[in-house]
Amino acid sequence: MITFILRLFLAIITMRILFSLVRVFARVGAGDPDERLGPGNGRGARKQGEPKPLVDRASAIDVPFTEERTDP
Repeated sequence: MITFILRLFLAIITMRILFSLVRVFARVGAGDPDERLGPGNGRGARKQGEPKPLVDRASAIDVPFTEERTDP
């Protein structure tokens, strides 16, 4: 009984490793490097041909919005 459980455990681990290798090779074989790296690849969300943003988010200063009083 113990050998059956060990063999089942080994089979599950082996299948997980094989499926993860298939996923890695599928990503490597993708044509577009942005698709291959996934959404958090650090290159930004801009696609080719889109205009550059006016302010870089990394160097932007967060200032709360305040309205001017119009009372006399």
